Amino acid sequence: MNWKAKFILFAVSLAICSCNKTYYDNKRPSYLSKPDFNIDLKHKEVFKEMDQMPEVFDLIDMEKNENQIKSSNLNYTIRDSTFHLTSGNIKTNCKARIYKNDLIVNLGFNTGYGGNGISIVFNQGNQNYYIKESGYTDVIYKAKRSQEIIHQHLILDKLSYNPSDSVYGYVEFNILKKENEHIEKHIGNGYFRCKIQ
Repeated sequence: MNWKAKFILFAVSLAICSCNKTYYDNKRPSYLSKPDFNIDLKHKEVFKEMDQMPEVFDLIDMEKNENQIKSSNLNYTIRDSTFHLTSGNIKTNCKARIYKNDLIVNLGFNTGYGGNGISIVFNQGNQNYYIKESGYTDVIYKAKRSQEIIHQHLILDKLSYNPSDSVYGYVEFNILKKENEHIEKHIGNGYFRCKIQ
């Protein structure tokens, strides 16, 4: 392979990798809360109803979606600064992983070009959490971005988790996302479940 072909391959790889960057960095914010715990959460009727529904199609996990049952019934909307509805009934699925001592639950949807969602970061040592809007885009922005948590509430089924455990939860959130003068209000509530990767 000549140097031009290597350069083009490198540039394409770099562009693809940049598509999965979130709007925000991974710094731990100051708005930490304590979750509630309910060991019987997984026995709620809503999960039995979700057993009868297919998983939301996700380009990233195409082959896994065919036989999966619904992992999230999150009622998620986005409103603009005048509180007009810009995106309603956003479909989400649930994915979770452990990083260091944090359980990270991602509720969202990715088209491959972009998507909307939230991340819940639960520190198992300190038993506190925060929620952040974690939209994805393949567009490179130079806008100044910030977010403000208006309301967050989390219920989990256990105090601590390990890889390959199942997590069951309920979440409520109200987040103001700001990009320069543009303001969006991300509002949602609902149940989620998945096996931790």
